[in-house]
Amino acid sequence: PCPPFFELGDNLLVRSSHGCLDMPVFFLNRELKKRYKKDYFNAVNNREARFKKELYSLFPDRILKVKENIVIDVNDKRTDIDAIVFDPHLKILGLFQLKWQDAFSTSMQERFSRISNLIPKSVEWIEKIAAWIDTNNAGSILDRCKISDNDHLINDIYLFVLARNHVHFSDQALDKRAIWASWYQVIEASAKVKDLRHSDPIGEFAAKLQFFSPGNRKSFEENKSIQDFDYNIGRYHITVNRMKGNT
Repeated sequence: PCPPFFELGDNLLVRSSHGCLDMPVFFLNRELKKRYKKDYFNAVNNREARFKKELYSLFPDRILKVKENIVIDVNDKRTDIDAIVFDPHLKILGLFQLKWQDAFSTSMQERFSRISNLIPKSVEWIEKIAAWIDTNNAGSILDRCKISDNDHLINDIYLFVLARNHVHFSDQALDKRAIWASWYQVIEASAKVKDLRHSDPIGEFAAKLQFFSPGNRKSFEENKSIQDFDYNIGRYHITVNRMKGNT
């Protein structure tokens, strides 16, 4: 991002309109990370706990929520489950991989770096979790997740990959064994779809995220056409007329 100010001398700063209007907070965050690395990464170490707390707040009280991370072994390989929810009435389990990758601006190199770190590692997590589920019964899975359930029964399991920033990149196929969503998508889905009466909170959460995924929303969102309008700038009067098929 562009800096909001440029120093030209000891007593001279030039303010950049572009820098002040185009993601100034993004610029500030980058500078703080560069100048105060220790404090920045101390804050980074606490962000997963905040992420998990915000996620759990979206589910009603009757849903069991596991506070700690759960580490599992699969074929001599270890992985962890960042967040776990369980519906004791419907016997539905939700397992989450939480990704808080840094945002990026217009750099294609940074964009490629985010893709390279997010998608392959998430697919690896899905592979390990799927193998762990296949080789364990319901009772063993619940015990390892530190969930007390007298019935030792699981009717359904949802896998989620939630990224704090971006997750739906163009030309990237996502593993359909999991539900992928950005946190923006989670907020939008939770705000727009409320009256579901919590009959199946985990299943409803999955359905909302799938409904508001970029690939699906094309089918129900219409492209809004630009309407004719006019406005004044100083002594000039500007009229915009929308031609048929063009603007």
